[in-house]
Amino acid sequence: MVSLFFPEYAQLIAPQPLTVPEVQRLLHGDEALISTYVTSQHTYVWAIPKSGTAILAIANLDRDSLKDDV
Repeated sequence: MVSLFFPEYAQLIAPQPLTVPEVQRLLHGDEALISTYVTSQHTYVWAIPKSGTAILAIANLDRDSLKDDV
């Protein structure tokens, strides 16, 4: 209901993630966005370069192993 009457507020409290093209437009030529997500079984790593294809790598590194290493 909030989004109906106050769309700017709804975007502020529950923002939608950027798309890959939106991220690429924000990057400079020598930059890339690296994002990680760690689960109980794997670590997911996304790399989004300024231009070209985004890449996803899945590492066999679980949350507990990563915690011990860090």
